[in-house]
Amino acid sequence: MNRDFMPERDALLHQRVFRILLETIARPGTVRQIPEDAFSKPYGDLWGCILILRGLLDHEVTFSVVSAAGYDGYLAANISLLTGARIRPLEQADFVLIRGGDSRGAVRRAKRGTIEYPELGATLVYQVREILEEGDGPCAKPMGEPDEVAWDDFLRVTLRGPGVKGEKCLTVRGWPEEEVQALSEARRGFPLGVDVVLCDVAGKVACIPRSVSLLLEVPSRGLR
Repeated sequence: MNRDFMPERDALLHQRVFRILLETIARPGTVRQIPEDAFSKPYGDLWGCILILRGLLDHEVTFSVVSAAGYDGYLAANISLLTGARIRPLEQADFVLIRGGDSRGAVRRAKRGTIEYPELGATLVYQVREILEEGDGPCAKPMGEPDEVAWDDFLRVTLRGPGVKGEKCLTVRGWPEEEVQALSEARRGFPLGVDVVLCDVAGKVACIPRSVSLLLEVPSRGLR
């Protein structure tokens, strides 16, 4: 028997991933590591995002996949086979996977819910290169030797709101400034807006619910 497809093991893995998601939603900006899964490894740097989507999607929900290059139909078809979820255009999708951390501003068209049903807003799952957690309090420069880590490659966001004690800072690599600005537009007007899940290539995950404000800082220019 191929151990990668053992039903009991698969169910336990999905439960672990789902619990991690619940924890990171309850504690916005908290970074957690999701467990590796051999079944998802063929997806390369997307393996963490695939695990998250396998925990979130089923036949009752819709999803889309976008990147800087536009709609990714091939990956969407594979995810649909894995989860049973239905593929829809970004504007109609309950969940959206954004490859490479950049939709080129397409997130502005994501579902934001309505006053009567704000929960109909989409959940965006961003694949980014790296997530660093900097603890509670003001943002600080990420750890790492200058020769090893180019500071300009990173972007910092300060989180404030329910579930955050004072403020929380995340430092993210592979999340373009223009994309975060577009995301901020999609999150205006709470309770309308979108929820965000960040997942990096190492399987670290953090969540930013729509109830939490997001302040962008570009290292070379400061807070915006």
